[in-house]
Amino acid sequence: MKKTKLKISLILYLFFQIHSLHPAEAVRIGNYKCSANIMVERAYDDNVLLTKHYREGSYVSTISPSISLMRPGKKMTVSADYHANLVFYDIYDNQNQRDHSGTWSIETKPINQLSIGVRGQDTYSSMKSDERQPLLAGNTIKFNDFSITPYIEQKIGKRLKAAFSYTFTERKNKQEDENLEGSKTYSGTADLQYKLNSSVSIDGGYKYAFNNFTEITSDSTEQETNVGFTWNMKPKIRLSGKYGHAWEVDESGQRNSRPIISSTVDINPGKSTMATATYTESSSHSSSHDAQNATFISHDASFTVRHDLLSRKVTVNYGGAYNLSDYDSVDREDKSYSGTVHIDWAMFNSVLLFLNGNYRRSWYTYDLEQRRDKSYGGGGGLELKVSKFTALSLSGNYTKSQYQPDSYQVELYDGSVKLVRFFSKNIIFEVGYQCMESGSKDQELQNHEEDRSNYLRKRYSAGLRTTF
Repeated sequence: MKKTKLKISLILYLFFQIHSLHPAEAVRIGNYKCSANIMVERAYDDNVLLTKHYREGSYVSTISPSISLMRPGKKMTVSADYHANLVFYDIYDNQNQRDHSGTWSIETKPINQLSIGVRGQDTYSSMKSDERQPLLAGNTIKFNDFSITPYIEQKIGKRLKAAFSYTFTERKNKQEDENLEGSKTYSGTADLQYKLNSSVSIDGGYKYAFNNFTEITSDSTEQETNVGFTWNMKPKIRLSGKYGHAWEVDESGQRNSRPIISSTVDINPGKSTMATATYTESSSHSSSHDAQNATFISHDASFTVRHDLLSRKVTVNYGGAYNLSDYDSVDREDKSYSGTVHIDWAMFNSVLLFLNGNYRRSWYTYDLEQRRDKSYGGGGGLELKVSKFTALSLSGNYTKSQYQPDSYQVELYDGSVKLVRFFSKNIIFEVGYQCMESGSKDQELQNHEEDRSNYLRKRYSAGLRTTF
């Protein structure tokens, strides 16, 4: 306990010292503007392994820094951004998380109509290999993605614009798994855009890519041509669409061709309503969950609607999505559809009420097994401004999930309360409490030693956030 108190005191001391050394506004270093944000949190999780019996607790430290650097200019623009989320457990360090993402770009304009630049990105990310399992340990796919793109953009007159780019992308998997593999991709693009008038423009392009896989999947080359349009019928409707043809040739010389389609409709029938509908047909490579790492065609359709009611005191957002993944080399077809709704109601200047609901159903293959999942739920909460410098938030959610062919269902209850204190516009102190309870009605599952579907978890946290 003494060590824990010392760690918390040290975190608080460093936090305020950092703030005292930097002004509240963005720092200027010569011609550069620099802004940063950091959140430091210390929490206690009383059930790290999510077990019903023999619960084990651990203190958890979370550090989430972000920094942005920019140098605007007429001839040269430089920018860089970095974000990270680092989670460390005092015990059970196999649950630790280290995710980060960094982007940067440099662009020069030697003459008014010409832009030459390079941009890059590096991301270290983790995701669950099986969403049914709540734990990260032994259930995590970790990838490091890196890309760099030099490009040239040339305007020819007032109507025509040409763009050329080359991209190198590398994906590395961070654990040994025969069903995962890394890859390197070398691709180049050429695009043209021509404005017919202030409302309509047409565009076309060509893409070439070579995919070099490290393990099972055969190397291949891909080519794509496309043509599209954008029609902006201000202020009510905006239409855009693209149609193309792509073909792939693998090491054996086998050729596979397919269409490329995308379309978007934005409708604003009035000041209080906005709607968007999209459809995309594209090709992708599966780099996990499938030993054959097959290419698949993805069909994605979605729509979103937003209403602002009662002089914008009530906001309603709802939408739906559908996905169909059709695999080429295996007898497999994954599909899913989902719907969401969210309502915000500013009851008073100091009170905000929010409600949400969701539904999802999916049919897919995992580890050569056909699965069918369904989940639905909802929740809500309240945000209350207690005083000029203090705010309180309450929230609760309920989710029910049904899994096949396992023939079991899990119910999850999640409730939290958070108190926020603003010491200044740049320093925020937060304390919170969260309780999660999961239960399954499957008696055989409840008696299993490694059951992770029945547990009670409580989490107490305190943290500081600052910007400078």
